[in-house]
Amino acid sequence: MAVKENQPQNTKSSRLLTRQDAAAYCSISVTTFDSICPIIPFALVKGRTRLCRFDKHDIDLWIEDSSENRHRCELALVDLNAEWGETTETWGPVSQLPSGWLERQAVFCLTSPHAAVDIMRFVEGMSDWQLSRMNCSPEKTKLGTPYFGLSDNDMLQCQLALIENQRNAERVRYLQNILKP
Repeated sequence: MAVKENQPQNTKSSRLLTRQDAAAYCSISVTTFDSICPIIPFALVKGRTRLCRFDKHDIDLWIEDSSENRHRCELALVDLNAEWGETTETWGPVSQLPSGWLERQAVFCLTSPHAAVDIMRFVEGMSDWQLSRMNCSPEKTKLGTPYFGLSDNDMLQCQLALIENQRNAERVRYLQNILKP
């Protein structure tokens, strides 16, 4: 079956993705994807027809939680003038942190002059980020910046995956209440 170049593909079943679908797969805009993605697309050629496609496996490797990718992320956060700290007293520029600081924990909430930055290396209760992405809701900040918020069900699953004394009981009750059929 012939597919038009700019027609969105089903990224769940397709291994080779258009630029637009590759950006959507990463939950970022095409402009952002083009500016940060180091992957060179495949050129599929037959006669005069030439299509460029990104291999989903290459994208997965690029975003993998590896020491090399964490180091790249740390450098990007320095370029963004991001700030983070484990406590209020240790809050400050990430440029002052030793290399490897992203290995300390699974979730980080940072600030920068450009925007808030959340890094989720691993989140208990969210085993399938693609499914979570499909279930998230499109939102906008007060200034109109679009983002995707976790679904109520995913937030509940994250809470229930925690050790009981680490759960926010009020949040669990609230989410369970609003999710009742």
